[in-house]
Amino acid sequence: MAESVSAFDKQIGGDHYKKLAIQPFEFIERNRLGFAAGNVIKYLCRYRTKGGLEDLEKARHYLDLLIELETDLEVLGDALMAIDEETCTTGEQHD
Repeated sequence: MAESVSAFDKQIGGDHYKKLAIQPFEFIERNRLGFAAGNVIKYLCRYRTKGGLEDLEKARHYLDLLIELETDLEVLGDALMAIDEETCTTGEQHD
């Protein structure tokens, strides 16, 4: 009976991840990072052995997306807190 090989022990399309101490996919999954943060990790891990400067630019793009998203969420959160505080002090509810 043949032994099954873990998907972590093989790589399709090169070996740039297998050379790392921990594969980006495993790190991303174990830390429950989302798509954009995961791509930042992926591109930073492989830029020296695969995509060079282009991979760094891709990592920066995903980091910029994360910063924009977090900024928008912070602004939205502040607005919701202001509405909630107003409701608590005036008793009025907004639709």
